Amino acid sequence: MNVRKNVVLAFAGLFLCSTLSATMAGGLNRELQADKFLGVPSGNKGALIEGLVTPKNEPAMNRTTVAVTWTDTEVIVRFDCTDDKLVTNTRARDDAAIGSDDSVELFLDMGHTHDLNSTNWLHLIVNASGSVLDEHGPARGFFKLSGDPMGGFVAEHIAGLQTRTETTPAGWSAEIRIPWAGLPGRPAKDEVWGFNVCRGDQPAKEHSSFSPTWGSFYNIDQWGHLACADSNADFPAIRQAIKTKHDLIAMRRTMKTIKNEMYDVERENLETTWVELKGEAYGAQLDACGPIGGGRGYTQIITNGDYTVSSPDDLLAALGKATPGQVVFVPGDAVLDFTVPVYVEELVIKIPSGVTLASDRGRAESKGALICSDTFKTAPLFECMGPDVRISGLRLRGPDPDARLDLHKHCYALGKKQGDPEGFDHKYYYKFPTSAGIRMKYPGLTVDNCEFAGWSDSAIYLMAGDRHQIRHNYIHHNQRNGLGYGICHGDGRAESLIERNLFNYNRHSIAGTGAPGCAYEARHNVELGQSLSHCFDMHGGADRKDGTRIAGAWLKIHHNTFRAPQLPICIRGIPEQEAVINNNWFLHHQAGSNNAPVATQGNTRTFNNAYGPIDPQVLDPAKTVFQPER
Repeated sequence: MNVRKNVVLAFAGLFLCSTLSATMAGGLNRELQADKFLGVPSGNKGALIEGLVTPKNEPAMNRTTVAVTWTDTEVIVRFDCTDDKLVTNTRARDDAAIGSDDSVELFLDMGHTHDLNSTNWLHLIVNASGSVLDEHGPARGFFKLSGDPMGGFVAEHIAGLQTRTETTPAGWSAEIRIPWAGLPGRPAKDEVWGFNVCRGDQPAKEHSSFSPTWGSFYNIDQWGHLACADSNADFPAIRQAIKTKHDLIAMRRTMKTIKNEMYDVERENLETTWVELKGEAYGAQLDACGPIGGGRGYTQIITNGDYTVSSPDDLLAALGKATPGQVVFVPGDAVLDFTVPVYVEELVIKIPSGVTLASDRGRAESKGALICSDTFKTAPLFECMGPDVRISGLRLRGPDPDARLDLHKHCYALGKKQGDPEGFDHKYYYKFPTSAGIRMKYPGLTVDNCEFAGWSDSAIYLMAGDRHQIRHNYIHHNQRNGLGYGICHGDGRAESLIERNLFNYNRHSIAGTGAPGCAYEARHNVELGQSLSHCFDMHGGADRKDGTRIAGAWLKIHHNTFRAPQLPICIRGIPEQEAVINNNWFLHHQAGSNNAPVATQGNTRTFNNAYGPIDPQVLDPAKTVFQPER
């Protein structure tokens, strides 16, 4: 296969701005190949591959049989190729033009890394005349069409390599012998290598392989797998280990829509978040603590602590020792990835009563330490074990920023098919795991100057307790359809003050179950412009199916700025006391119309709010109208 020439044409421009792994190793954004597995037991029989497939997983025109055997000293790969017309030339060692001949190829990812930028993989080509090209990573610079050293990868003359080719009545054959001494050694009993065998068939220019690559043979995510063991009985457990590893990698890749660089991005100019009309202020204003959404300019940044930690193990150890009043500090350049312990151990990080966990988001150029889990079932990442916990200056990234609209739609289709009276299959919906950032059931949680994203259930889940303060945070991309809450209030009479937060791309930025006693005050917050559903929410009795119409105890929603075109406020029942909605700025809504900004079933006062329209480029107070509603 003339792999190099094809890759030059397809990827040369991309090398200017990204690494090879970001372009080629992505496997064309397909899932990791898991089902192509070759278990090779010891002995002369080895394992046989009966036929290769095209990159689109269709049978190749000419048949290729590949036998893989191993001994204590070497691995042997033999290709038998049916071919009625050979195209081949004698080539110099490592001549990239070898791919234009009838040839066979062997790929080994000895570390099972799925990464072409690693050094622990090999690629070997043998053409029908016996010429050889061998190379390994990491990728470097542009490809050359021929020459040694290689332009794209590193020329690698495998120690002890032996190859032999010959014509046969049906076509031609090639045998490759590689001593274990020329590799990192024979794989251990439970060790897996990435593996693929490929063929370039000329003059038809047909390319085929054991594991279909859906494009270039270099798509390392689409290679199959090789394991060597004493008997076939060892292979089922090895295949399960492959699936487990692939699950972990796939979880990480769900974050492609919310990469690290999305955090603390330069946000649009927020200076005009409020207007003054007839001597009264409408919309969100900053305070002495600093900007709405926190970050640069925030005045209450924590810069040190009683414990300073920079790794997951150190954090767990420090939280295990910290006592009320103490601070566990994570430097702003630290990245603490808890994906594996959350997946394997179902770890939940516990914060003791009265302890502060902090980083320094907004100090100089600091974005704040990133603490993350890419495991779908992260429920939650942090749990507060007592009252008066503070979490400040951190970035908490969850595994799933996607709206999952297809999942939601499918559940309605299943419910309708099954005759469900609600028309929704909840059982199927919750088979897909959910995630939450912080869970609190005691009073007095303070969360300030943080950034949250990627939590499919809720970024902050207030199960119970009062005196909660959620302020000066940037909360975005928590939007799984059916859940997707920035801040959620549970059934345990949770009460909170939510102020000067920046919201975007949430299903509901603020929500509550509406159980008796559930309440919140939301003031001086900004909805940036994207919301999957209505922005501020309180459920009613119909949602809980408790036979009431109760929508919490009370709500106070004032001095907020709503730039999202979706319904700003929806109260899905009747508050026990009252909902008061005033001095907000609704940029896309009008009072007393079909596009009114508040949906409620009663016990609600809406008055003294400002309404658009606005210029799409400039927020112009002169174009904003005031409509009293007393």
